[in-house]
Amino acid sequence: MGLPVVYISEAHARVWGVTDAAGNPLGSISLADLRLVPVELAALDEATVYEKVRTQLGAPADSVVEEIIPDDQRLWIAADERGKLLGMATVATLGLTPEEATASDQAGLHRRIRQMLGLADVRIESPQQHRLAQHLLAALGNRPAAGRDITPDAAAQQATDAAIYAELVERYIAVHSACQSLIDGLRAAGTDVERTIMLRQALGWGVTSISDPADREALLAALSGVVPPANARALVDLAETTAQALAVRLVAAPAVADLVAPAQIGAPLLDHEQRKRDQRPDGVPTLAQAIVNLASPHAKLAILACWSQAALLGNTQLDVLQNELALDENWLTVVAAVRPPLARLEALQLELPNPLVAWSSSPGDPWRTGEDQVVQKNLQARRDASALEMQLNERFVAAYGSATTWAREKVALGLIDSF
Repeated sequence: MGLPVVYISEAHARVWGVTDAAGNPLGSISLADLRLVPVELAALDEATVYEKVRTQLGAPADSVVEEIIPDDQRLWIAADERGKLLGMATVATLGLTPEEATASDQAGLHRRIRQMLGLADVRIESPQQHRLAQHLLAALGNRPAAGRDITPDAAAQQATDAAIYAELVERYIAVHSACQSLIDGLRAAGTDVERTIMLRQALGWGVTSISDPADREALLAALSGVVPPANARALVDLAETTAQALAVRLVAAPAVADLVAPAQIGAPLLDHEQRKRDQRPDGVPTLAQAIVNLASPHAKLAILACWSQAALLGNTQLDVLQNELALDENWLTVVAAVRPPLARLEALQLELPNPLVAWSSSPGDPWRTGEDQVVQKNLQARRDASALEMQLNERFVAAYGSATTWAREKVALGLIDSF
């Protein structure tokens, strides 16, 4: 749209009065009239400044110029992101008294300055779908659900984690290969059309060259299909900058050859301590984090685990034949008050036009007050002996997902909370 991003700063106003040789006033000129910012004024000697004042006023060469103190010394300077002057304003040009300007809040004052100078307040607001996607990622949890999160059986944990890890290895290899392919594509592109395609793909990796104005002008022009302005970076240079950013990320990522074999997952690793020091993956959570760091390290990504539906249902006793229509009201609203991860889930449910479907291991009875008296038995076990004797295999499990979650043999699973 060609609209500048406006930055408003405050400085000291300067005013010069001009009189003729007989002492008759000819007028006055302000810093705003000269369209000089303070840093430019500081670089000029007094004679040059006075000559500019006379020229601006059309005063004769023998007129006398003297600086005078304005009634209000506030000056607001509007500039774009490159520092180019867009305009200046004083209390007088804003049509305010000093008292009114002092009483105004900064947002209101800046709005008035932009309106007076004819400068739009440029804001880019994300669509609701983008905001909901961010909330969904936050609610999905910070790691995939591993075997220890679902089953207390050590052998089952090891088998489950090995299968989850093996699938994550495949994903990591695919991401690693895709990153290298994108780097190669950015450098091999021979035309701006090809470079634009590659740069658009890089957006999905969180690489957006927008901090430098010249880079941003080039990228936005390429993505929108318009002729870039004269000050825009050449696309061949922008493509190389993007490739370098991805290459740095790829070098920092664990090498595929350094990944632990899936068969070793679940058993103690001989080089466990060294892997920790080197920040190399040693299991499901760290491999999931490695995928995030490579794919988009500055974004919130939810890496879910691939579970066999039969294994999940067998270990959790989830009843997926009936939806828990009242679970949000009867259970989620209560636990969300003291569990931040569940509070994020509750907020998502309230904002989604079609909330996620819920299932549980105790349909209609999330507090386990029914005939099996699990809660009472666990409370008694805690009083009499140890929490280790609690019936962990009968714990309450709740699951949220789309209506088609159970349509396939495999399900993607993330851990929201566990307590």
